[in-house]
Amino acid sequence: MEETLIVNISAQIFCDSYYYGKTIEEISIELNQPEASIRKSLRQAFAIIKTGSGN
Repeated sequence: MEETLIVNISAQIFCDSYYYGKTIEEISIELNQPEASIRKSLRQAFAIIKTGSGN
């Protein structure tokens, strides 16, 4: 359950950043989380994408 939540948050942060062009600061304010937490979630999203693509 907790792992799924982490994946969902990482996916939301990735989409907000990549598709909607939001900055880390904007996402941080929107989700009421520290910028460091947002950056960590974004790194997790990229790691998931990288391992999922087989590269």
